[in-house]
Amino acid sequence: MSERVGRVVTPSHGSWKEAGRILGKISKSEPQFRTKLPALFNDALIALSAIQIGAAVCTRDKEDFELLRHYRRFRLELFIEEL
Repeated sequence: MSERVGRVVTPSHGSWKEAGRILGKISKSEPQFRTKLPALFNDALIALSAIQIGAAVCTRDKEDFELLRHYRRFRLELFIEEL
């Protein structure tokens, strides 16, 4: 799957397990986000892959990645759209 979607870094087995753990915590403590869990799973894998290689996540998706940072710290650089 990683090759098909063009990922440069493949999440480790531990990252897959950690992503499930994080989403389980979100589901339990913040049920309003349960409908977002499928999309958050991929974002969690991106964040955990960045941790694996010591990189930052660079994105415009502030809401989802800041939610994930409540459960696992990682470097996040947000792109702000200029008018």
